[in-house]
Amino acid sequence: MSHYCRFKLCLLIVLLLLLKGIKDVMANTLFVSHHGHDLGNCCNNRTIPCQTVRHAVTKTNEGDQVFIDFAQGRPYMECDDVTKAKYPIELTKFISFHGMNGSAELQCSKWYTLFKIKSPGRNITHVKFINLIISNSNIVVRLDQGTLSELVLQNVVVRNNQIGLYSKNSIYCSVLMINTTFEHNSFGRIQLQCLNLTANIMSSIFKLTPVLLKNIGGKPSRLQNMQIWVENTIVDGDNTQICLEMFAIEPVTATLNVTITNSQFKNHIANCKFVKDGISTLHINSRHISIEVYLKIFLSNLLFQNNNSTRPVLVLSPGYQQSTEVEIILRGSTFRNNSVALWVGPYCHGFPVEISSITLENNTFVDNFYEQFKATGAASIYFATGTSHVSACRFVDNKAGKNPFTGVVTISKSARVTFSDTYFENKQTEFQSNQLFSLGNQKLRFVGHNTFNLIGLKEKQSVFIRVPMALNTGVIIDKNFNILCPQGFKLNPQLFCSPLKSRNICYYINIKCEQCPLKT
Repeated sequence: MSHYCRFKLCLLIVLLLLLKGIKDVMANTLFVSHHGHDLGNCCNNRTIPCQTVRHAVTKTNEGDQVFIDFAQGRPYMECDDVTKAKYPIELTKFISFHGMNGSAELQCSKWYTLFKIKSPGRNITHVKFINLIISNSNIVVRLDQGTLSELVLQNVVVRNNQIGLYSKNSIYCSVLMINTTFEHNSFGRIQLQCLNLTANIMSSIFKLTPVLLKNIGGKPSRLQNMQIWVENTIVDGDNTQICLEMFAIEPVTATLNVTITNSQFKNHIANCKFVKDGISTLHINSRHISIEVYLKIFLSNLLFQNNNSTRPVLVLSPGYQQSTEVEIILRGSTFRNNSVALWVGPYCHGFPVEISSITLENNTFVDNFYEQFKATGAASIYFATGTSHVSACRFVDNKAGKNPFTGVVTISKSARVTFSDTYFENKQTEFQSNQLFSLGNQKLRFVGHNTFNLIGLKEKQSVFIRVPMALNTGVIIDKNFNILCPQGFKLNPQLFCSPLKSRNICYYINIKCEQCPLKT
């Protein structure tokens, strides 16, 4: 069964379980409307509703549904009573909230938390929000310490809050978002820190709302797991400076399963020089923690566009052990107009160049650029560690930058890379365009048909460099390997190679395109 089919099957099962509420209960219906009243009201009569959600919750039993009247869009001010507002609305049982006759809006105050989920008796607390707008809170939903919870948000807009969802030390967190929008919740982001974390995000939007999904540090990784599924979702920085990762996944776990498909990550600006290690847009990082049992990252049909920060837009740096089952795939994705597109740095503890391979397949890199002078960077891909296979990828008009020890693709001395059927093209003449720079401590291979088509260049320059760090490793190049200089330029290869049957092995390479002398 393919990755995508497995993803769809698992997602369908989780979706059915969560929407069903895991267990069948006899649900009563309660009603809230502005024309109602709270005093002595049980809220179970549509014609005599309660006035506040806060009061209605006190009248609920396990499995009850609270229907909130749209009321022509007039918000329900749940925190107007300052005495009550100091205490969040506590949710301790299976309960669902529904907008009725439209998307009813709940408001609080930027000083207070609106909802707190607790799980007395170590039972799982199930909470659903459906067809609602929630705004102007300090924290919309806080998961209490030690909580076990399953949270569903469907057709919900969460806007202009300090923090959307927050958990610091919960035992079990399951979140399902369907057609939900978080916008302008940038102060404290969505932060879920749980011992066991499952997130299913479908057809949703995070606009100027960073997301952090992580396990609990200081706890044994064998007790923790993380499962993340994201599909048809947009993460948008709104072209506003924000010094946080827009979507960060930080596991401390024995098993990690991340699947992100058909989604966009765009317009993130994070030129935050005071942040030492820089900020990326999508960050999957467990480099200092080794995942022990199973590590799967599957990214497919993604768009990364117009992101400008001090770190690559996508960082893949999971850490794991030699015995871990590993599968990392990036397929069918486009990186366009980003300041450094991709950083690949998986780390097998004790074995920097591990057997497990990272697959980059059928991806396109267009108009990405590298403005820094550090050697640990590249316009399109920087390979820091690990063993990678780059297949059927296209690199067009990427701008390598001023450092001669970087390129459109830069390979460090600790990375082993195989390129098959790749195509590099450059037409732009504004910036330097060295296509590949490699420090040769590990094997570099070109198999199949690989072409570097330099249609235009700013000036004469090196376009392919491999500097040896050890003489027992080299670049293995198939015969179907071409470097084409622009019209008016000639190829000047400086090579130290040994011929094999159908390929060459080269230890030192510096291929330049130099301008032809003018005729006199």
